[in-house]
Amino acid sequence: MESNRWSTMKYMPTVKIELKDMLMARERRKHRQDELLDRFHLPIVCFTMNIAGDVKISPKILLAFDYGVDELTRYAPIHSEVFYEPTGCEGYFVYSKDANELKNITIKIEDSDLIGRLFDMDVLDTNGIKLSRDIARSCIVCNEQAQACARNRTHGLEAVKSRTDDILYMFAAENLSKRAVNALIEEVRTTPKAGLVDLNNNGSHTDMNVDMFIASAKSLRPYFFQAVSLGLSGGSSLSELRAIGLNAEKAMYAATKGINTHKGANFSFLLLLYSIGRWLYDGENPFETVIKLAKAFDPPADTHGAKVRRKYGNVGVIGEAINGLTHARKAAKLLLLHQTPVDVLLHIMSDLIDTNVLFRCGEGELTWLQRKADEILLLPSEVRTEGILSLDAECIDRNISAGGCADVLALALFMSKLRVLSAFI
Repeated sequence: MESNRWSTMKYMPTVKIELKDMLMARERRKHRQDELLDRFHLPIVCFTMNIAGDVKISPKILLAFDYGVDELTRYAPIHSEVFYEPTGCEGYFVYSKDANELKNITIKIEDSDLIGRLFDMDVLDTNGIKLSRDIARSCIVCNEQAQACARNRTHGLEAVKSRTDDILYMFAAENLSKRAVNALIEEVRTTPKAGLVDLNNNGSHTDMNVDMFIASAKSLRPYFFQAVSLGLSGGSSLSELRAIGLNAEKAMYAATKGINTHKGANFSFLLLLYSIGRWLYDGENPFETVIKLAKAFDPPADTHGAKVRRKYGNVGVIGEAINGLTHARKAAKLLLLHQTPVDVLLHIMSDLIDTNVLFRCGEGELTWLQRKADEILLLPSEVRTEGILSLDAECIDRNISAGGCADVLALALFMSKLRVLSAFI
């Protein structure tokens, strides 16, 4: 059975590392490796990042490192330890596999994607001997043999650092946009959900289904990519982000033949993805950026959300953003505490002022839904599903659809799987 240990992830000011620090880090890694070999008598993988220069850890490096951790975890280590040090990220993975098999796995990870070029995954056999590659790695600048370029000092440090940043930024845009789409898909597949489209039924909707939501989510990915990229470039133009959002809406409507599946989620995710990109660029707290963007946003006056805001105040997706996506962050904490998405959705329903419910059904039905969600959460876990199924039938009968709650769940699913955000949630 796998066990693991994670050091606390902290975001420290930029720390410049000296040679003595790296020499001490090398000794520390050797000590940790020896301890694991003595304890388990099994092969281990030591995972670090190839980062040129005197700054070895940053949010964008952490994002890439955590992807590598996830890839190694897919191969079922029996024990893992991860540390975030000023001298760089370190991961140690113990496997009940043959060392040569492990070497083939790590080579596959390192070679399957451009970001893998920044991964350094050493495989040690049970005797502590490091296995070598049959084929040498290529240089990240010119694609010639890396060892030859390093030995001959073919490229200056600045060229290597610049190429490293390019790789990290491209990876961030691709990875974050993919994660956002996956979160939207995971939300619609979460089952059972009261009054919402799920794998059981289409909830209180006659014009939507799971396949439509999946197609809608996938249509948004290029625009999620653009939002992250805009943040990574240091761009701060709200008009540019609005243009991306409008194009994303058009793509959504094209994918759904005119049905609004993700308009609210699109708004929230674009703000968050841009803000994370901006944080990776200059270190600004992403949720503070979301708040600033939302406060500066001039929403259209002819939407359902605008009508509800005129009556009930600053609620809905804009109100959530102005408050720093507080409900999504609270829900993400519950997911990190290993509560199920089904139960977390009930927590959201019990608390959120869902403008979809207000617009469709009014304040009385919203209060009823919140009370029912609270009651189900008090049920023993073994009968909670029965309670949700009963509530689902009642919501369908009353035409209640808590789409805003579903969007908050999708945001929470995204945040909870992004360890680099843990310090802000």
